[in-house]
Amino acid sequence: MLSKSLFGEKVALIITNQVGMIVVGLIVGLASGIGVGYIGVIPNPQFHDLELQLEGAKDNASTLLNNVESLEQDLTATQAEIGGLQTTREELQQDLDSKEALVTELQAERDSMGLEAVNLQGQLDVANSRVQQAEVEQQAIQSQLSQIQGQIQEKESQISSLNQQISSLQSQVSSLNNDISTLNGRTSDLQSQISLLESIVNLDLAEMLISDQTVNIPADEGIFWLFSDEIVYAGYLLISYSATSNVFIEVITPSGSFFTAVDTLGNSLVIPVVPGQVYDVTLWNDSSVAGTTVTIEIIYVY
Repeated sequence: MLSKSLFGEKVALIITNQVGMIVVGLIVGLASGIGVGYIGVIPNPQFHDLELQLEGAKDNASTLLNNVESLEQDLTATQAEIGGLQTTREELQQDLDSKEALVTELQAERDSMGLEAVNLQGQLDVANSRVQQAEVEQQAIQSQLSQIQGQIQEKESQISSLNQQISSLQSQVSSLNNDISTLNGRTSDLQSQISLLESIVNLDLAEMLISDQTVNIPADEGIFWLFSDEIVYAGYLLISYSATSNVFIEVITPSGSFFTAVDTLGNSLVIPVVPGQVYDVTLWNDSSVAGTTVTIEIIYVY
């Protein structure tokens, strides 16, 4: 609330604006010291006018007072609002301080990351240098690889040509091996024939025609064996026999007797033979009263 002195000063200011500077002191004195009750006893019409003006000033002062009270209420509300804003400012200041601390921390982290980025950039530069060097080496390797691939293709072409030649030669070799196999078979056959002929020429071969055959010959009778198909090469018959009594043996061909042995108990005979002839080997019991037992073996040597 405003004091009376302040209120008087405001009223005097208002009256001064209305009636001029001369009556300001009187109105202020009347308002503050004498009071309104004394104005009614002044008979002077000018005072009556001043009284009216004073009543108007009082009304204006009351209105101003009401306005002042309203302004004080507004001021109180504004001060409360200012207090709230100050509280909000303090909170915002604290938040700002916290954010400034966070900003400081982030700036420190940024500086650290900047250093790390510089370090990483250095490593990246080294890596890029290595990559460039590797690319140069790769290009050189690619060039060498292209040359090698060209050489490989050339060699593959040569290999293909050689494989065709090898296939052709293998076919020839296979044919020649077949010919050799056939010739080896023929050679083997011829060698067998030559060996056989050499053995025949040298009379190294033998065939058993009769092997230790024992026969009983009655009195005054004989037994014979015929050989023709068995004799295919020139050679001889080796005839060996033994008897329990005297017998005689003879070998007969269509052209006549080759050999005759009479009254012997045993003997060995060599009879030459040639193919294409029939040879009759006969044993006769010379006794007219008793039979005899003969064991004979005939070997064909050629």
